[in-house]
Amino acid sequence: MLSTGFGQAGIDSYVKGFYEVLRENGVRFNRIHIEYLDLVKNPGESYRHELSELLLHKYSDKPLRAIVTMQPVALEFLLKEGSRLAPEAPALVAQARLPKDAAASGRSFHLQTPRLAFAGTLERALELFPRTRIVYVLSGSSTVEQERLQDARRQFQPWMESLEFRFLDGKAFEEIEQELAQAPADAVVIAPGVNRDGRGQVMVPVDSIVRVAKTAKAPVFPVYAGSMGQGPIGGMVSVLEDEGRSMAQSVLALLAAASADSAGFTVQTSNPVSMFDWRQIERWGGDWSRLPADTVYLHRPPSLWGQYRGYVIGAVVALGALSALTLALAMQSRRRLRAEIDARSSQSRYQLLADNMSDVLWVLNMDRGALEYLSPSAQTLLGHTPEFLLSASLKAVMEAQTFERFDANGRARAQKQRERPDEPRRYIDVLELIRQDGQRVWTESVTHYVHNAAGELVMMGVTRDISQRMQAQAEINRLAFYDGLTQLPNRKLLQDRAQQAMAVSARSQRHGALLFIDLDHFKILNDTRGHEIGDQLLQQVAGRLTLCVRAGDTVARLGGDEFVVLLEELNEESSRAAAEAKVVGDKVLAALEPVFTLNGVEHAITASIGVTLFVGVADSYDELLKRADLAMYRAKSAGRNGLCFYDPEMQSIVQARAALELDLRRALQQGEFVLHYQPQVLADGRIVGAEALVRWTRPGHGLVSPADFIPVAEESGLIKPLGLWVLQTACRQLVALSGHAATRGLTLAVHVSPRQFRHSDFVASVMAALAQSGANPALLKLELTENLLLEDVEATIARMHELRALGVGFSLDDFGTGYSSLAYLKRLPLDELKIDRSFVRDVLTDANDASIARTVLALGHSLGLSVIAEGVETEGQRNFLAEQGCEGFQGYLFGKPVPAEAFERLVQAACA
Repeated sequence: MLSTGFGQAGIDSYVKGFYEVLRENGVRFNRIHIEYLDLVKNPGESYRHELSELLLHKYSDKPLRAIVTMQPVALEFLLKEGSRLAPEAPALVAQARLPKDAAASGRSFHLQTPRLAFAGTLERALELFPRTRIVYVLSGSSTVEQERLQDARRQFQPWMESLEFRFLDGKAFEEIEQELAQAPADAVVIAPGVNRDGRGQVMVPVDSIVRVAKTAKAPVFPVYAGSMGQGPIGGMVSVLEDEGRSMAQSVLALLAAASADSAGFTVQTSNPVSMFDWRQIERWGGDWSRLPADTVYLHRPPSLWGQYRGYVIGAVVALGALSALTLALAMQSRRRLRAEIDARSSQSRYQLLADNMSDVLWVLNMDRGALEYLSPSAQTLLGHTPEFLLSASLKAVMEAQTFERFDANGRARAQKQRERPDEPRRYIDVLELIRQDGQRVWTESVTHYVHNAAGELVMMGVTRDISQRMQAQAEINRLAFYDGLTQLPNRKLLQDRAQQAMAVSARSQRHGALLFIDLDHFKILNDTRGHEIGDQLLQQVAGRLTLCVRAGDTVARLGGDEFVVLLEELNEESSRAAAEAKVVGDKVLAALEPVFTLNGVEHAITASIGVTLFVGVADSYDELLKRADLAMYRAKSAGRNGLCFYDPEMQSIVQARAALELDLRRALQQGEFVLHYQPQVLADGRIVGAEALVRWTRPGHGLVSPADFIPVAEESGLIKPLGLWVLQTACRQLVALSGHAATRGLTLAVHVSPRQFRHSDFVASVMAALAQSGANPALLKLELTENLLLEDVEATIARMHELRALGVGFSLDDFGTGYSSLAYLKRLPLDELKIDRSFVRDVLTDANDASIARTVLALGHSLGLSVIAEGVETEGQRNFLAEQGCEGFQGYLFGKPVPAEAFERLVQAACA
């Protein structure tokens, strides 16, 4: 059970290791169930409840023997909503800590605790940079991060007196970036990463490390491998794929163990790996020779000189000896015979060495431009015999451009050697050569220059086949820059191409565009037909998207069901550029219209597209992606299967909504809400009750309309705690009213949102509010809307009957504006219908509204229900409704919503 959706690199790496071990040990694929819960993007209670019901149904006939959770959100879901899911199955927990009440669930839990090598990473840092005096520790403020930081302090204890440690967990991330951007030269950064900074901002730890590595003036040493290759230098890192493999081995061991032994079972974890980025070592000038021999290097350039240096030097020495002996023969006739013997012996050893080398040894005379020697292994490498190559030009084994580059480099290097003959130089070249059969072979040549006995300058070289290494490097690059499922460019390559496109756009002043594409309802397909079918759809979608763009444009997959199209070289005028981008967007929507065939079954899918234009580098890539994402969500909210352009107003709306949600949370914590009460009267004007209406004075903004903050509370899930507070406060007010003769017996109506009512503990929360306050249930009236009947009608009716048995009354609010079904209406235990204000407003001028009002009154009376009209503001409206038999009224004609004290005075004045 994974917290996130599909396509997160670190999560997928963990799953890959986990899955491979199980398959290697014979576990069939249909016994391994991987659930991407997607709780990070969908934190709402309704989604969690529906997800838990789906999982219960999905696994109702599957005996689950073990459950693995990754990250805190997945564990929390298992403990709460997922508590009924195979409660006897043990849970193995990764990347989270167990809450204190976990044992109360009755399920056995086994924790995987990764070995984070803070001390080992610091040792590697000191080996690379012995002059280090200051150590920054990049971490966050969450509970898990603080526990991790305590572990780091314990491991750093041996260096506490000799080094200065600066812990950054209490600061905002922007402050951390500024401080590290000014770090002194004798500093390093140890980086477990930031999940929640000092101001409560939530981040992805890997992203925080990568961001810091780009701007810090000190090398960054992570303790997790997820950020490697993106800026950090390296360290003793924990590899998520290895952690996944260890977890899988633990699952196998737990299933194989006797139940009596499972209580003391310990989850395996992997050992940290010494891993470093060669480019970063060179960037910071570290001494790599001090690192352990088993260190894994990323981006290390190919070099065979060290491995074959002895061969080349031996050959040089042999040739030198041969030349010296030849010269001695001419100068010393007395020692001629002896010298000839030595020369033959030396030449024989040299020839034996050259003939048996797997690599090719060759000598090229630079003065005459001809090959003088080729070892026999040349035929194995190139298919040509050495005799053919000695007589032919090197053009026979090189492309024209390759030969020109090789020839030009050779001549330039030879000239340097002639100008400074005493300075030894060696060169490494990687060249693609052509075999006799036409196949291409990648080679690496190590060369240097010497003068032969005749004083001629010759180039001596050792060449080997590195085709396998180049293929491996190409595969590494593919994995680093391309999506493994669709083979499209991934997030990293997209960013690189987007930044290049922005730089080109700055010079040409032509527009570019980002199209953010999100498949509609993709999760339903994944949940109902499985991830393998979902993968097939993603692959087919990728193929169709590629056909919609030009050769110079880019189609990338960000992860999950999210794709991005990067368009370049659009029109200089923004209106025309927008039109060109829309053409491509419409083409994408049209390409997705034909059904997809997935394992022989047809499936239809649509997409929502957000588009943003750019010109130059005024905005960052991250900002452009965010804008396109916002526009995509606007397209979804407009009904999906459409395209929407980014509007700057969107940003301000989103920011304002986010600020409003943050202030709502704070308002709940600090008690900023109050209840106002609007009188409800009978036809004779006598006050018989009131509706409790929530009001909020937002600091710095004044009174906020419920129409503005109630929808935000609904969407964010805050409606449940807010609704509970309203219910509890109204019950306490009922008790206060019962203490005065004038207000004793008044009813209070409380509006309940559908989301609050559907929650499993709603009935219990009403009962608790009544019991704790001592309020009379018969004086409490809950107002429900017709939309409540759209989902799970039977459960709604059952809950209403439970509360009705306590004496609680029900009013159907806004009647006639929503889902009006007489079949269900007569089954609901209602006391009252409420005519919506939209019908009351024009009841005197609009015949349709007047007819609707009459119909609601007649229907209510036929069902034995009282009817109350809201929004009554004039005497004419009241008189008309009273003539039609309306018993109750509510509106400004009788009083505005007022605080409790003012409402009590209003009632007392009416009774006087």
